Amino acid sequence: MLSKAYQRRGYAYEHLEKFSEAKQDFLRVKELQPNSSEATKALARLNKAMQEDNSRVDLGDVELKVNKIKEAGNALFGQQKYKEAIEKFSEGVEMFKKE
Repeated sequence: MLSKAYQRRGYAYEHLEKFSEAKQDFLRVKELQPNSSEATKALARLNKAMQEDNSRVDLGDVELKVNKIKEAGNALFGQQKYKEAIEKFSEGVEMFKKE
């Protein structure tokens, strides 16, 4: 009975893409029912989803940072501080390449 509650909550967390919470619930199912094939399959799925989730890049954050750097570079350019502007623009380019 208790393992079923953990299992269902784990599925709910998984559908909400709260993979860490889902994994904890399915690990608890495995403790309560070591032979649970559903929990084994769910854990494999969750491990894969967590790896994929960790490899994603949120371009929104990167674009915000790069935009701020670009604005600073534009301001320097407008002040005819070309060397400093180049350094600032280069910083933005490097940041985008890393992400």
